[in-house]
Amino acid sequence: MARKRPPLNTFILLIIDAALVILAFVIAYLVRFATLEAVFIKYAVQVILLSGCYLSAFYIFDLYEPHVRFKDSDFIVRLLFGILSGLFFSASISYIFPYWYIGRGLVLLSAPQVFFYILLWRSAYDRISLNRHKSKGLLILGAGRAGHYICESIRSDSSFEIVGFLDDDPEKHGKSVLDVPIIGRTEDLIRLVDDKKVDIIVVAITHEKKAELLRSLLAVKLKGVEIFDVPTIYEEITGKLPVSHLRDGWVVFTSFSAMDRSIYIHIKRAYDVFLALLGLILSAPIIVLTAILVKVTSPGPVFFRQNRVGLNEEVFRIYKFRSMVSDAEKNGAVFAQVNDSRVTPFGAFIRKSRIDEIPQLWNVLKGDMSFVGPRPERPEFVQGFKEQIPYYSLRHIVKPGITGWAQVKWRYGASEEDALEKLKYDMFYLKNISFVLDMKIILKTINVVLFRKLSR
Repeated sequence: MARKRPPLNTFILLIIDAALVILAFVIAYLVRFATLEAVFIKYAVQVILLSGCYLSAFYIFDLYEPHVRFKDSDFIVRLLFGILSGLFFSASISYIFPYWYIGRGLVLLSAPQVFFYILLWRSAYDRISLNRHKSKGLLILGAGRAGHYICESIRSDSSFEIVGFLDDDPEKHGKSVLDVPIIGRTEDLIRLVDDKKVDIIVVAITHEKKAELLRSLLAVKLKGVEIFDVPTIYEEITGKLPVSHLRDGWVVFTSFSAMDRSIYIHIKRAYDVFLALLGLILSAPIIVLTAILVKVTSPGPVFFRQNRVGLNEEVFRIYKFRSMVSDAEKNGAVFAQVNDSRVTPFGAFIRKSRIDEIPQLWNVLKGDMSFVGPRPERPEFVQGFKEQIPYYSLRHIVKPGITGWAQVKWRYGASEEDALEKLKYDMFYLKNISFVLDMKIILKTINVVLFRKLSR
């Protein structure tokens, strides 16, 4: 099973969006100069950069998410913001690199065309995708806790039609799980795959599989049926790992990319240093203004220092702009809550806008943190999480980050339940760590900051 993409194929969208941006630029050049002579000789690099700026902006504004419908008002608004942001990005690059400058006339002539072409083609693609989309028949082997969990996780996904469960426990026959019937025993597998038109089988049996069952699974696999265990299909669909349903053997034999990507780690450190220096320089006016306002709006220090657990469970000091009253933790460490009374009025603003996180660029520069990675927790909480949440220590095999997969997917942690949910995303990141995923997280973080999502 390919990673879930209904009702669209992101790769097709990216390619055609880029082609339409180039088409708009070419037509703008023709209108402006009444010729196409040497258009790509003069502007080859600029056209590529312009396409990259637009595609990055579209990604930031969620125009490549599976749930987006291309004909509603929300899409039109997001597309408009994407066009404006793409123009801003391209103008910024032209300012920094004058040799890549694109004339304002060409940019202004091409931008409305990009909006019109993409709106038109996405609407047509939406119609084609909806007409062609067909749910895949899915059969779950095992109606126990793992089967219940995966059924609950995917039953609302229109990509799948759960045809039923198979279970050998006679007491479960004729019953249902979450309104999905138990339709037979594992010995009925081959027959039911044909009768129910099954495309996917999820093996949610946690005990040792019988030889007869494995032979049946092999037989249906040779017919083209896809077979997955619970962690694999859960990861494919949700972008996280089912921590509570992992077994030691699965974890032992699974390759966590973060543990064997030494070249990646060294290169990542280089761009962490570069981005931290650049960020501190560009945000210097914001840092000065924020420091003044923190000081004048509430008594206490400008910066908040706190112990956090980092790489290899070593404790380091994290820096943030103070957003709470100075004696917020006089009675001990507690989680931040919605509408926390300890947060100052100005502190609420810098939390929502993530300005309070800017001083962590110093932590990145020092080497305590990275731009992307699991968020560091406090030692007081980590000890409890390690005792209550399986595999929690795995998140410490990489440096913690200012932002991470869990931060762009889940709300601010305020309980052990939140910590468990965030670990599911962190483990997905550790298993799939790459430059592409890092860039995806950074772009998603821009979206979170712009729309003030997932904050407390």
